[in-house]
Amino acid sequence: MGDRDAGGAAAPRPLAGMGEWGLTAYRKSLEAALAEAELPRYMLPRDELEKQLGEVQAEQAGRDKSAGEKP
Repeated sequence: MGDRDAGGAAAPRPLAGMGEWGLTAYRKSLEAALAEAELPRYMLPRDELEKQLGEVQAEQAGRDKSAGEKP
């Protein structure tokens, strides 16, 4: 099946190359999928979606930290 995001489309890679808007939209789509009681059959397993969400959150946290270090 390969890497898929919450919507079933190919997951964007690398996250570092995404803009803030795209990264936020991707995070929100993962959060919405994980909020569902039962995932549709075409989606990745919940643990894989949680892993992707963690990667997005880590990327955003790294950007926030970098932005705070600038003069």
